[in-house]
Amino acid sequence: MTAVEVQPGVWLHPTGALWLPDCGAALVADLHLGYAWALRRRGQLGPLVGGGVDERLQVMLEELQPKHLILLGDLVHAPRPSAEERAVVEARLAAIRQQTEVLLVKGNHDRGFERDFAHLGLEVATEWRAPGWRAVHGDNPVTPTPGERLAVGHFHPAIGLRDAAGARRRTPAALIYPRLIALPAFSPLAAGVDVRRALPPELQALTGGARGVVYAVTGSHVVRVAEIGR
Repeated sequence: MTAVEVQPGVWLHPTGALWLPDCGAALVADLHLGYAWALRRRGQLGPLVGGGVDERLQVMLEELQPKHLILLGDLVHAPRPSAEERAVVEARLAAIRQQTEVLLVKGNHDRGFERDFAHLGLEVATEWRAPGWRAVHGDNPVTPTPGERLAVGHFHPAIGLRDAAGARRRTPAALIYPRLIALPAFSPLAAGVDVRRALPPELQALTGGARGVVYAVTGSHVVRVAEIGR
């Protein structure tokens, strides 16, 4: 896989991770670990699969070798996990923490994380900052700070593309604005919002009316596909 430089010093990995080599940090959003098991617990009888999140994370970590991994919210899908959900979360975090330092920026799905997984001792915060950068999940109102670029998750941006057979598929996408980057959901199981149809009002407000670029992330490639905004 090859990361693509979408702004000077800012790289987008085909898995959907944002790579900031000057900070030694990779940012990923919306893993939703335990998703299928949480749905089964609520009576939905879909297949118990993880959507390849483990494999995508491992590929990204091996290729980028970040010093810091910033999880931009919704690490887990639901509070009060079952034994199966707990095992998924604990195994994945244990594997990650053997390779890099991890910070969880809490999202709305992580409301019970500090209670449910207190024994893990994972660092949890409401935001991440580095020189020139601020990163939040995006579920709460935020005012961009002058002079800083803002990275958010939460909105699950995607774009409809046609494959070689002519079928239209919704593909995760990153939105790149001069001062804002909206990351796709890292989990392929998390449905996305087609940004060419409409942006959520909360996300639209963060763009400041600027024109943005949409990059599709297929898991193996990063492809610039459209511009949006005025």
